[in-house]
Amino acid sequence: MSEPQDKEGRLDDLEHEAAGFMNPFKWGKKKKEEEEAKKAQEAQAQAQAQAAPPQAAPAPAAPPPAAPPPAAPPITEPAAAPKPAAPAAAAKPAAPTPKAPPAPKAERTYKVKSGDTLWDIAAQYYGDGRQYMKIAKANNIANPNMINVGVVLKIPD
Repeated sequence: MSEPQDKEGRLDDLEHEAAGFMNPFKWGKKKKEEEEAKKAQEAQAQAQAQAAPPQAAPAPAAPPPAAPPPAAPPITEPAAAPKPAAPAAAAKPAAPTPKAPPAPKAERTYKVKSGDTLWDIAAQYYGDGRQYMKIAKANNIANPNMINVGVVLKIPD
């Protein structure tokens, strides 16, 4: 034989390689191998079926396991006994009490550290760095690009 053959005696791949086509990843070959393996399994199953003596009908598959019993409903405590009705005199609405003025909110402050910028401080407190001018106005900062370390800034709401 003058032409090299693969181990199964086929020249398919070698002819393509000789023509300049290389298939380094064996594209398409996997599908062929799967089909051949499937045919071989079918042939083996048929051979076993012919060689084995006829048997009675196969036994039915085991029944699926029974479902677990339903869970008992949760035990609830009995409802509290109804409270006796209040006397009629207590049913009158009480005179409205004057409300106290709301307590002033604690003022938020921030002590400037080395490397801080108003943008970063605004992003920390407001979630948006673009709000830095609020802090600058509340603290009378003329140049928002320059803040001194150690200064305590008021953080407005």
